[in-house]
Amino acid sequence: MYQWKNTSSSKVPNNAFRGGTDVDGSPLYVCRIQHAGDILPGSADPTKKTARASHAGRAHVKDKCQILCLDTACFEWVPSTDGEVLPEMIEGGKTNLGENLYVGRVYHKASHVIGKIHPSHRVCYIPFNDQEVMYQRYEALTLKRL
Repeated sequence: MYQWKNTSSSKVPNNAFRGGTDVDGSPLYVCRIQHAGDILPGSADPTKKTARASHAGRAHVKDKCQILCLDTACFEWVPSTDGEVLPEMIEGGKTNLGENLYVGRVYHKASHVIGKIHPSHRVCYIPFNDQEVMYQRYEALTLKRL
């Protein structure tokens, strides 16, 4: 189906899932990073050699990450709001308290930015510049039903 592969943000595997586009047009891939005891969904940008996710009001940049890769799975972005957990959503991480975080994205300032859906906060947080930006309306990454 799909798997998370350990890598660096500059070495995107051939079967990596592209989930967005940065303001400058560079591709963004769905990834997750470790920060402050959490595993956080975010985006890897191989052209800038960064993996970025948001936490506690800020965007955090790492080199090492896990990138979402396809084997046979098909994904689709589904509109969602208010932290709703939809069937077949892709779990992208976990807080240090054990809450599941899911992969989401938002169209923000001419780019599709990948971030984390935090159900108990009822929002999707994205990293943008050095900040964490929250949205109540976003797209959730799900497995496509065939």
